[in-house]
Amino acid sequence: MNRLKKYFYGLIVFAIFIFLSTGDSRADDTCMFSVTADEVPPNIVLLLDNGAEMQQVQWHSGYTSTDTYTPVPGGLALNGMDDDGDGDTDEADEDDVVQNGGSGSGFFNPNGYGMVDHGGLYYLVAIKDNLEFADYSEGIQATSSDSSNGIGTWTINSQTVSLPAQASAVVDADGVKDNAGMLRYSQNYLNWIFFSGLYTGNGSDLERRSRFYNAKKAILNVAKLTSNLAYFGIYNFTNYEGASSVQPLGMVVQTVNTPTTDNVLDPAFVNNINNMGTYTYSPLAEGLATIGGLYDSPSSATFTEWVETYCQKNFVIVVSPGISSMDRHGANQYLPKTLEDYDADESGIGEGNIEVDSTIYSIPTNYNGSTMLDDVAHYMYTHDMVGYEVGFQNVITYTVGFMGDLESNLFLINASNNGNGNLNLYDPNHPEYSKYHFTAESPDELSSVLLAAVNSILSQNMTYTSPVVPVTKTMSGNKIYLAFFKPLEGNFWEGNIVKLGINEDLEVVGKDNLAATWPNGAMRDDAKYYWSTKDWADISAPNGIANDLRKIYTYLGGNRDLLLDETNDFTTANTDHLTAAVLGNPTHATAEIIQYIRGADVFDEDADGYVTDNREVITGDVLHSQPLVVQYVDSNHKATSMVFFGSNDGMLHAVLDSIDPDIEDPNDVISHYGTEAWAFISPDHLPRLKDIVEGSGHQYF
Repeated sequence: MNRLKKYFYGLIVFAIFIFLSTGDSRADDTCMFSVTADEVPPNIVLLLDNGAEMQQVQWHSGYTSTDTYTPVPGGLALNGMDDDGDGDTDEADEDDVVQNGGSGSGFFNPNGYGMVDHGGLYYLVAIKDNLEFADYSEGIQATSSDSSNGIGTWTINSQTVSLPAQASAVVDADGVKDNAGMLRYSQNYLNWIFFSGLYTGNGSDLERRSRFYNAKKAILNVAKLTSNLAYFGIYNFTNYEGASSVQPLGMVVQTVNTPTTDNVLDPAFVNNINNMGTYTYSPLAEGLATIGGLYDSPSSATFTEWVETYCQKNFVIVVSPGISSMDRHGANQYLPKTLEDYDADESGIGEGNIEVDSTIYSIPTNYNGSTMLDDVAHYMYTHDMVGYEVGFQNVITYTVGFMGDLESNLFLINASNNGNGNLNLYDPNHPEYSKYHFTAESPDELSSVLLAAVNSILSQNMTYTSPVVPVTKTMSGNKIYLAFFKPLEGNFWEGNIVKLGINEDLEVVGKDNLAATWPNGAMRDDAKYYWSTKDWADISAPNGIANDLRKIYTYLGGNRDLLLDETNDFTTANTDHLTAAVLGNPTHATAEIIQYIRGADVFDEDADGYVTDNREVITGDVLHSQPLVVQYVDSNHKATSMVFFGSNDGMLHAVLDSIDPDIEDPNDVISHYGTEAWAFISPDHLPRLKDIVEGSGHQYF
């Protein structure tokens, strides 16, 4: 017993020495971590597809896009014969309304239709194979044109309807300017309006905004709600070569408020969004490679000002229907400089194809499009994209499918899989499949879907420090201790130390000897830890502990033998010594501060009516600490392993790691615990503990 007591004293003295001799390392060791937080905000560049599909007019609420409203052509037999005697086999477009000057039996151009303005008059024209509008001379003139409001009126199939022809170029009451130019209509939508018999209106109830309007509105909303937790930049298409910057990478909220809906955006950012226009083509792969080239360019002030540290994470979110056009050429300013089969699917299912559940689909493209977006995403994930900074900085690709079809969304899913280290992952049952892809099937969904993608970046489940492996002879370097943290709303961030193993192939494995990480380094949800300090909050866990039973000490100038002097106890029973003055004169009661630090649910965060039970998380984040593993061997060859770590709950924690009853017997069973033996709060930290409850923002110790 005396030996154990001395051993315990020695641990505390040793640990306190380490704790007190360690200064604030916030500025020095931030890059020990992959941070998604205020310390090193991630760079998020949106590649916004502003091509032809964004000019599509929003649909009426009564229209169902999955239903087919295109009629069977009525003017020709379509029997494989040349019934009209023009020398060619009859086709549906020969019975097209526009081609026949308004007298056909439906709209049959698969490229769709649009309006052009000629001399203040609107003409309904077909979209050509190259996605350009046909000349006005090939269209149907509106019976009346209201160019000031962007509306034209046509009488087709005995039905007179006023159609929105041109998107508004004026900022509306919501602070958004559409600015999409001349609007486009699908053949199916126009057939619903004029030939289905289901629409009986005159056009006054038709939507007048483009899909592009909703994309702008979504970006403005998401940027406001993220409260400068990330640097934002935006690229879109302004010509048929790559992409162009329309919003420099930087902070976009001018004033951060509570609630976040009251945040005030930078007026320059709002203007940049509203002034964006559309462009006919969508060179998706070239656009992504353009962003890669800018990340790698030390001469680009757009990026070098914000790529601050080697550990800063770099993301691209591709917002697109997923259909490429004019997208086949590389350039010296791109990275990669050429568009190639980087994901090597040509030797498998073949370039231009995508597979799901053993079914192979063809990836849709438009005029001169390519299927290289997923190749570029793979390249950017697997290469150092910021060559002028030390270390390895890749670029991670997320995708948001905006009103695409099945095949185009599958293509975007593979781009996001490749862009996160899951090369050509075609198994939809795999937990990483489509994890980084989000789908908006209607314009109104885009805002929430884009916000979900950004939140996925900002609140990635777990991020860990450089691993610490005990190098003592007995441990044989086959255990690994990882420090995790998770940024949360509020001042108290979640921290966690976990113990895992390393197998003979140097893979990180759980106690079941199965892989604990995915090939891309992400932690598996089903990883089996030897122990986890997060479980301390769960009193039903083997290493769980009720907050009132924790052994937490400080030092107030009395007996240095902390166990023999109750004035060193950090408990509510010691408030005669842990006074309000000692705790920095908090506005809350001293007992509440003490109980909160100990892990009690003082403010009933779970709304269960109890304030003495454990909070869901009682261990602060381990953002600027590294686990220290120490092994003690007594004269009987009994080994006890302890792990020490500091966290931003103001404490140095001592964890009983494992006990080996006979260290010299390789067949001996080692017991793993992961229980908190004790914790110590430096007296210098006592006045600052209140800030975890009352302060502004996350606290560092």
